[in-house]
Amino acid sequence: MAVPAWLRVVAELPWNGVLSTAIDSLLIRALRNEWREVQPVASSMLRLPSPRSAARVQSLLLFGDADQPPEYQPPTNRREFSVRRAEARALAKRLPDEMITPRGVLVIEAWSIDDWFDSDDLYGILHGLGQAQAHLFSATEVELEDELIAAAVNEKVLVPHEEDLATYIEEAKKRGRLSAPQRFSPGRHQIQCGHELHDVPRDRWNAVSSFGQLMEVDLLASPPVQSEERRYLTFREFLGATDPSSFWTAINSGLAFQRDYETQLRSLVGRSLEGRSQGDPPILLTGQTGTGKTVALASLAFSVAKERKYAVIHIPRRASRPSYEVIDDFCAWAEEISIPVTLLVWDGMLDPDEYSRLKKYLDSRGRRTVLVGSCYFRKDLPKPSVTAPASLRQKEMQRFERHLDGIGVQIHARDRKILKDNTFLSALYRLLPDSRGAVSKGLVLELRHTESTLTRAARTEADYEPPTAMAAALYAAGLLDELALALREVEEEQEEDKSFYRGPYEKLIHTVLIASRHGQPVPLDLALRVVGRDGVRNLPQLLSKIDLVQWGEDQNGNYNLSARNELEATVLIEAERTTNQAEIETLADVLSCIRPDTTAFGGGEVQFAVDLLSRIGPQGDEDQRYAEHYLRIANAIADANSSAFSPSPRLALLETNLCREWVKFTQRTQTANSAERNEVLCRAEEVVDEALEQTRTAHRGARGIRSNLLVEQASVAGSQLYELLRSGPDNSLPSPIPMETVTVMLERVIRITSDAMRGDQDKYYSVDVLCWVALELFNQKILPEEQAANLIAECFSRLLLIEVSDLSPKQEAKYNARFSDIARTADKTKIADEKLQQLADGDEPLAAYLYALRISGLIRNTTDPDGVREALAYLHAHPTAKDDRRCLRLLVDLFWLDKTGYRFMAEERLTLPLTKQQWVECLDLANRLRAEDELSALRVEFMRALALFHLREFASAFDAFRDAERESQSSRRRIVNVYLASDSSGMPRKFRPVVQHLDPDRRKGRCWVGELSRAVPFQSADFKTEELQEGLALPEAYVAFNLRGPILEPARSPGNRRGPKIISRPMPTNGERGVS
Repeated sequence: MAVPAWLRVVAELPWNGVLSTAIDSLLIRALRNEWREVQPVASSMLRLPSPRSAARVQSLLLFGDADQPPEYQPPTNRREFSVRRAEARALAKRLPDEMITPRGVLVIEAWSIDDWFDSDDLYGILHGLGQAQAHLFSATEVELEDELIAAAVNEKVLVPHEEDLATYIEEAKKRGRLSAPQRFSPGRHQIQCGHELHDVPRDRWNAVSSFGQLMEVDLLASPPVQSEERRYLTFREFLGATDPSSFWTAINSGLAFQRDYETQLRSLVGRSLEGRSQGDPPILLTGQTGTGKTVALASLAFSVAKERKYAVIHIPRRASRPSYEVIDDFCAWAEEISIPVTLLVWDGMLDPDEYSRLKKYLDSRGRRTVLVGSCYFRKDLPKPSVTAPASLRQKEMQRFERHLDGIGVQIHARDRKILKDNTFLSALYRLLPDSRGAVSKGLVLELRHTESTLTRAARTEADYEPPTAMAAALYAAGLLDELALALREVEEEQEEDKSFYRGPYEKLIHTVLIASRHGQPVPLDLALRVVGRDGVRNLPQLLSKIDLVQWGEDQNGNYNLSARNELEATVLIEAERTTNQAEIETLADVLSCIRPDTTAFGGGEVQFAVDLLSRIGPQGDEDQRYAEHYLRIANAIADANSSAFSPSPRLALLETNLCREWVKFTQRTQTANSAERNEVLCRAEEVVDEALEQTRTAHRGARGIRSNLLVEQASVAGSQLYELLRSGPDNSLPSPIPMETVTVMLERVIRITSDAMRGDQDKYYSVDVLCWVALELFNQKILPEEQAANLIAECFSRLLLIEVSDLSPKQEAKYNARFSDIARTADKTKIADEKLQQLADGDEPLAAYLYALRISGLIRNTTDPDGVREALAYLHAHPTAKDDRRCLRLLVDLFWLDKTGYRFMAEERLTLPLTKQQWVECLDLANRLRAEDELSALRVEFMRALALFHLREFASAFDAFRDAERESQSSRRRIVNVYLASDSSGMPRKFRPVVQHLDPDRRKGRCWVGELSRAVPFQSADFKTEELQEGLALPEAYVAFNLRGPILEPARSPGNRRGPKIISRPMPTNGERGVS
């Protein structure tokens, strides 16, 4: 069946959602085009993220569809119709609840009185909308005479139209009222590299656009010429803007002032882009609010994109959380079209570890990226970083005045002090008049003006709806106006509460300001739930009268509300003398109204909670300020999760963490007794246990959440143990000490942390929890000697599993501190050599492990060559050690230290001076560890692959390399060429490759290596030779090994920056070797 002409016209528009009672696929076919995907939804159980996305529009099939699976086919009898009608009502309820915001419109076409979705059903939807939010097209007298349709019209919710929708659209186009109906241009989105333009595939464009701005060529086009007045107004709008999408025109027009620090930032970024090296840490821009960081980062993205050498993605602070997988996919595509590096500018104002995690992930995928992020200043920031000063220096001030003069703005001498004493952007905004000759109002006066404006507008433009029957009767009698009535009702209901009453509009502004003070825009749906959707009518019209609260919209059609900037919100909240308690109560109201979606990540509102708590929670900058209120916040999150359609594991994680951190706060301050603390910990235990059960069958994308839950579960168990050890009088040890309970709780921590390590490449947090629990037990000196020794051994064994190079700078510092603490504890426990020898005489693997650890030097996080050999021989002399997982882990480290001078996988391009017998020993060791220890899976498979390759068992070796690649998905060193194929003397072997296959982009391919009788991958850029073609013999090459498998490299000389590091016997001395 062909799509009719009228439907083609209607389908052109960028709909945010579609509902249909049709049972054929005609509408879906009409909607699908080159810029839009369609997601059919025939079940109320299917809930997808971004329900208002115009790029991936959801089509709700109320009565099924003939092209859907059998369970979603249209009804064929009365019984099926009854069941399907209930499903249709559940789906349609999403319209007022989730899909239509106060700025949205419901358009109804081709509906008749005989429709399966009848007027009763339709009125149930319309009743939840605001004035003129629904429009009925092709309306006839038959429909308008229906009692419920007439009621909706009389209530001014439904606007009837005689003409059909297609005619209305065509007329609107002719009159110029609908000039650009497409939300996403059906034309090209292009990026430029050199002289070449590249079309960005639609799916990649839409995926990146969901959280960031890809700097396409259209964005970089020269702006139109503006009058002086228009240029001035653009400048002022630019300063007050909160949505980065409004920055580009101003930046392109030269309206953005370049601070001095931007030169240093641009230089750092330029060197990184030119270097094109992987493994570089993120570049951080730090500073307090209002120092111009957001504009500086937007200007950086724009200026680099203007060079047309690199792909650039700008991720604004208020965007959805960026998807690692989407960024990886885009960067891979960029590399395929010969763009050398992708610049990621993420203005997230996040902890530096967040940026490190993304960079490590991309490095592990082999992507060439430079990442720039923003954060607040602190003393222990990792390098490289650039600080944005709050005030202008003298020369900078002079440049700034010249810049303003070029725009037609003059700063009077009396106002210069404001610029010196305040953060410069916010101060400037206050100094600039709304237009030339006008006088600026103070922020607090502006707030009062905003509130009064909304109140007046609400009275004239919105219908007041009394909340009670008595109120309605009094109001109908004209005895009270709505504001006086509301005040009286509140006074009666809260007679004992003397707090200041806030009406719905004032409450809305107050809520937005408090959230904005902490850098968080409030999702619109969430804000309306807080103040009551029925309490705030005609919100778009009302907010158009003010600019203190501003709209924002992402590419998925999700709206948020925010103040103009963070500093203004702070000034206003402080001027209101809002206490910490009042702030928390406001934020708790917001958090309790969060509605998670059914995805593992919970959607935008859950992300709002995560981002907010990253500021005010235990890991935030203001943790001490709000710590006493953590339990109140946890209760609010619990309310939200308990009422959710599908509880969010991320909210459960937040609740558990807040409960545990509240317990830690009260332990320090002694503001709660032991019984109260234990009650909260038991609650936390139940919450995290339920969340773990919910994520037991988590898909790959949610495994990180499950690992975090396991770490939190172990932390709760550790906190319970801490409480037990202080349950005596005055927080002393109980008497008698319940050692059986202590042992059970300790074993639980050991088991849970082991489970967490098994499911996550990031083992650091699990090990850290085990170590702090162990240190607490050691400080109390209650463990029997052998149990203490066992615990020390377990801590060391796990600490040595961590790849230090994978840690962020902050994690590495904490790791080294933990290692030192455990080492000092080992000395204090005086596990004497003679005692170890006694245990060893009984063939105890524990004694063998600790003794070998000590004599090797690893117990001090360093090594001695002679000690390593002695420890290796000692473990070989104890047969039971070869079946003990801790001893086997240590044997791996000692084996590689003895043979190469380095711990396994600790360096780059090392040669391997191993004999055939030693490779057999290596394979045996790997196989033993494979059977005993799941935590060493990556090391095991890579060791097996190396051994099998050098034993010339190539088929098995390549299978093992594939296993290692699967285990290394999140390893930062995934693409680092760690070793080179070598002979037994430690010299790299040379091979004669012939090009067998080239990828279409000719940037990589495979070569036939006759010596191996198989093909090996290579990168074209590594071999700077004549035009590559199949059959071409390349120069001599090495076979290098990374965690993805073998790869060919040119045969460079030792000493070359990318040349081999020759390792030959004897083992290097202390000054020549390195320890990870």
